[in-house]
Amino acid sequence: MPDSENDNRTPPPPRRKNLPLLLAILATVCALFTLAVINYSFERGRLQYEIDYEDVISFLDGLKRYKDLVHSGARHFVAEYLKTPPHAPLHSGMVAASFLLFGVRDWAPYAIDGVLLFAWLGAFLFLAKTLPAYARAAGVLLLLATPLAFHTIHEFRPDYPNALANVWGILFFFEFLSKRKLWLAAASGACFGVALLAKPPVFLYVLAMGGGCILGGAASFLFSKNKKNAFVFLRDLWPFFLGCAAIAGPHFIVAAKKIWDYFLLNQFGPDSHIWAFHEGWGIRLSYFFTGYGGELAFGRIWWIAPLALLSAFFLAIARRKTEPEIARHCSTLFGMAAYSYFFLAINPHMNPFFGLTFQFLVLLAAALCLAWAIGNFQKGFFHTIAAGFATLVLLLVLALDFPLPVRKIEITCGPEGSKKFHRDSPKKVIEFLKNHLPFLDGNYVLMTSYGSLSAHTLQWMADKQSLPAEIFTVPNLDLKVLEQLFSQDSAKHRRVDIAIASEPGILGLHDFLPSAKTAAPLLSYLRKHPEYLETAKISDPNGKSYFLFVREPHFSPLQSVSGLSEKLPPQEKGSLPARKVFIAPKQSWIFASPENSAASLELEVFSENYSGSCSVSLDGKTVGIFSVSPKEKTSISLSLNLLAGNNPFELQWQPPLQTPADRIFFTKLRILKTGGPRAVEQLYKQWTASPDEP
Repeated sequence: MPDSENDNRTPPPPRRKNLPLLLAILATVCALFTLAVINYSFERGRLQYEIDYEDVISFLDGLKRYKDLVHSGARHFVAEYLKTPPHAPLHSGMVAASFLLFGVRDWAPYAIDGVLLFAWLGAFLFLAKTLPAYARAAGVLLLLATPLAFHTIHEFRPDYPNALANVWGILFFFEFLSKRKLWLAAASGACFGVALLAKPPVFLYVLAMGGGCILGGAASFLFSKNKKNAFVFLRDLWPFFLGCAAIAGPHFIVAAKKIWDYFLLNQFGPDSHIWAFHEGWGIRLSYFFTGYGGELAFGRIWWIAPLALLSAFFLAIARRKTEPEIARHCSTLFGMAAYSYFFLAINPHMNPFFGLTFQFLVLLAAALCLAWAIGNFQKGFFHTIAAGFATLVLLLVLALDFPLPVRKIEITCGPEGSKKFHRDSPKKVIEFLKNHLPFLDGNYVLMTSYGSLSAHTLQWMADKQSLPAEIFTVPNLDLKVLEQLFSQDSAKHRRVDIAIASEPGILGLHDFLPSAKTAAPLLSYLRKHPEYLETAKISDPNGKSYFLFVREPHFSPLQSVSGLSEKLPPQEKGSLPARKVFIAPKQSWIFASPENSAASLELEVFSENYSGSCSVSLDGKTVGIFSVSPKEKTSISLSLNLLAGNNPFELQWQPPLQTPADRIFFTKLRILKTGGPRAVEQLYKQWTASPDEP
């Protein structure tokens, strides 16, 4: 048996030669846990469905950066980065890296989340390096059993790398305080720089965490016997600031305005009240323990948070002489957790992930105290009692927080009809877009509400399939502003080619957003609009539906086209699609008519430099002549008689088109039956019946 003196001696740290083996074991554990969570997610979690809010935001930007790099090269990647800096550059980089490693697959970014789990468990092993292997294993088991470990993989949000970078910045800083090695100060600053890159809009919180470390260090010297050391400490902080600036500085220089504007909009914008706390201080203070913010980290074991803080506080005092390293780690975790919670309490923004730094620190304290108790069970009666209590806590955590939590209870565990609706409705919309985008002038799709169908999810699905659709949403705009988006004036507003509107109360609709209030009047507005045609609907199990509208195009489907380009999509906001006239002796096409009928040929022509006239003939007979002037738009309508079957048209220009400078564009070219249904109905029928163009 060891003597009493050896009882109180801190065990030596593990030999450095064992570090590669330890890291390999840790990496294996993290990989297996990540694989288990991803498999679980396919069965009961996020991956049952298409990627949705808010993970999809990072997926979209990461896919863009991935394509910029892989398809266009590093120079284009950098140019696009400078032109449109990402919202969360580190997170976008993680998405791009996952696609490089695993391909563009929904599960790939979640697989890369295993690195975050490795960082968290690695932080614990760093803190517990003096404890026996079995005690460290117990601490790792405790952490893996918590919902926080599960959601670190199951969610893909920038808050997780931001919080873990904060944690490592704190740990490195207090190691620097203890050992006074400048590289530790640089490492701490670099970690806080990574935290800033992970989620730039929370820069004030990251700066507060770094500032708290500095204040804590200065206070420890000011209250010591040699107060002059405080000035030496402040002098030696230059690597800390240099490390932070080197990592985060370039992005903040490039994206300063974007970051600041987002911060102001999020905290003080007209819709900031939607995300703010409206309950009393009791709810606000308990939100990250027993509220939704706490459920994501603690689940049913919210009581472990105050228990961990009390245990860390007790160990920091009781073992400060006999086990100074454990005591120092406990005081760091307790002090910085309490400090970070202060900012959670005063922050009015109700983001359930904002408390992650606090929660990571608290659970590290819990694991460290538990591992210390189990690792010292043989040192006396008190230690045995403590070890027994720690083992009971571990068993309770395993019993209460397993099986793994589910995602969206009402969807995951709800009726099969609800699950099928959430799973299938986005796929139906994408199939609709595939079939209808060729019919339309452009590729602009408006999703007028947010719920089971969202613009971001649809955009992600379209981008994966290289479907040329630009899908957007306006969840916070009132009806008058929305109506402007359907304006006839294409010079002011992008022409909405497809609109998706929902009935009030449809399953999954986010009814707390202003768009829920505009759903009914907007649906009525679209049904009355002369240029929109309701072509499909997607219904939920309760009979409520999403309705899909298409807008009348500027072009009829043409066959055997010669001398005209394919339909060119709008090149920029406000522009119209066009068919370019080639420098050729003539332009011709065939229009198929199902019957003999009187009709009109509607043309809209724009010329950059050409001045002259054009003769239009049908089956060799002239049906009209019109003039074209430079820089002017010419609109005409020619009456004609169509025969059932193929009707050949031909254009002749006088003087003839001779040089590329004589560029002419048709921004409208369509043939409509006189006295027939609405133009949008005729054109929709033409396109769906066309053998050459879908």
